[in-house]
Amino acid sequence: MTIILFLFLLLSREIILAQPYYSPDKNLQLNFNVNNEGEVFYDLKYKNKLIIKESKLGFILDDDSDFSKNFKVDSVQLSSVNEKWATVWGEVDSIVNHYNEVKIHLFHTTDSKKLIITFRIFNDGLG
Repeated sequence: MTIILFLFLLLSREIILAQPYYSPDKNLQLNFNVNNEGEVFYDLKYKNKLIIKESKLGFILDDDSDFSKNFKVDSVQLSSVNEKWATVWGEVDSIVNHYNEVKIHLFHTTDSKKLIITFRIFNDGLG
């Protein structure tokens, strides 16, 4: 029973990581991937047309710390925001703040450090 539960949790996690993440109107699609070397990549599509080619994420610091590979996904958090706030002055009275957020918690296997990458997918862009 324990082995079955472990396999189910492992497969569920892989399914979550493999799925694309969308803007509220479903026109923007974010794809996130960690390859076998632990390198982190993302791409972005608009209405199924690739607008940001697969791009590698990472850091190589002055002290020779290499944060461009050796990552594993620890967890993924999904949330949505849909709020309106009033402006103090300007052309419009209020601003709609509507996005889907993906927080990807990464674990660096070389030195056990953690990194959180946050994507906010709006109807008109990615942050």
